[in-house]
Amino acid sequence: MFWKRKSEKHSLLLRREECNRVVRAALSASGIEFDRASLLQQALVGTFVFGMIYAECLAHSLQPPEVHAIALCVFQDTLHYTPEAAAQGVQACIASTDPGAHETIRLMMHRGIQGYAQHAAGDVDGLVANLRDILRQFAMNG
Repeated sequence: MFWKRKSEKHSLLLRREECNRVVRAALSASGIEFDRASLLQQALVGTFVFGMIYAECLAHSLQPPEVHAIALCVFQDTLHYTPEAAAQGVQACIASTDPGAHETIRLMMHRGIQGYAQHAAGDVDGLVANLRDILRQFAMNG
């Protein structure tokens, strides 16, 4: 064939499947029914999930456009966002990576990166506590 095949380790489909699995496991362990959550909870969890996706993709040397594509897919596959809502949510996360951008969203993404590290280390209790703490903090302040 005339195109270069990516190694299986770098396969976007493999990363998409793995990200969906990781996110489903985190939601399940946390007892979060995403579709029944409030809009605020969905936004918080979505931002946290973006951080997890980013960390998974970074661990496998994916490029920013690939991370973007996988995040769009996971937001639709697992979080059941419409394509338009997925694009809006993922773009908000990406825009918040710029210095001086929305600090709260950046912090949520960093908590998601930490959540991915907890997942990778097998620290399910830490991951659950991390995610629930975010929801608890905003429930108290909201």
